Amino acid sequence: MKSAMLVEKTEQAAATNFTETLREPIRMISSNLITYIDEFVFKGRQGLSVLDMGPQNAINLTPEYIADFLNRYGHAESQAIMLELAQKFHDSSMIKPGIRTLFLGEVMDHTTHEYLSIDVCPGHNTTIVDLNKAPIPESFRQRFDLVLNLGTTEHIVNQFNSFAAIHEATKIDGYMLHQVPSAGWYDHGYFCYHPLFFKDIVAANDYELLDMFWTPAQPHWLKDVEIPIREEMRPFDKSTDMRTTHYGEGLLPTFNINVLAKKTNNAPFKVALEIATTHAQLDPEISKSYSK
Repeated sequence: MKSAMLVEKTEQAAATNFTETLREPIRMISSNLITYIDEFVFKGRQGLSVLDMGPQNAINLTPEYIADFLNRYGHAESQAIMLELAQKFHDSSMIKPGIRTLFLGEVMDHTTHEYLSIDVCPGHNTTIVDLNKAPIPESFRQRFDLVLNLGTTEHIVNQFNSFAAIHEATKIDGYMLHQVPSAGWYDHGYFCYHPLFFKDIVAANDYELLDMFWTPAQPHWLKDVEIPIREEMRPFDKSTDMRTTHYGEGLLPTFNINVLAKKTNNAPFKVALEIATTHAQLDPEISKSYSK
């Protein structure tokens, strides 16, 4: 999700608009992650509802993979039509300069599942919502069996509203899947997330934590990082830059954190309070407000 510019306006984007303007993939989901969702969330079930926090481009899908997915979850279309769709979707899932890449929602439209997304830019089956300023639309509350946050919330300043929206959109016994930056990702967005963040959100809201793991991403060369690295004991000394003197041609490791959680109740969204570095006991009134 890009920088927030639109407020509360809700509209379904016409295909003739966004297909002419979006040329390169913005957010990408591969068959590996779709398979993970299939095994841990869909589980062969039909007619589920999915909300994507920013529409995903589906990349590098083979015709065989698409045909198998449509065979298991698709409408009762003829074999010839299914194979034609599989080839069409395969072709558009391959990243090509100047050509718009396949949206996940385009595949999902040919299944029994409902697929919607929210964003500040038009996209496939996308409702315009600015999560910096606006709540989730009322019609989206407690509606979805799966909410995807695959590289969106790190671009939004209002973290409370973003994760409250995910919470409120998810049904009881529905799933929330996050894949967001955790380490590295120099200037990719505003935030990287620690495991503690998700552990505490899970505990505060009585979610069931089903899975948490890191996946590596493309690292950054330290020499390409724009700000210097100074010695901790000499932060005032601008004459040295440890990017080259100490780390040489080193790489800044980059990882995504992946979290799958299940919602267990419809209580209002809650946040945790991280107090590991406090110098005294928590104020009683503050403590009371977090125990409600």
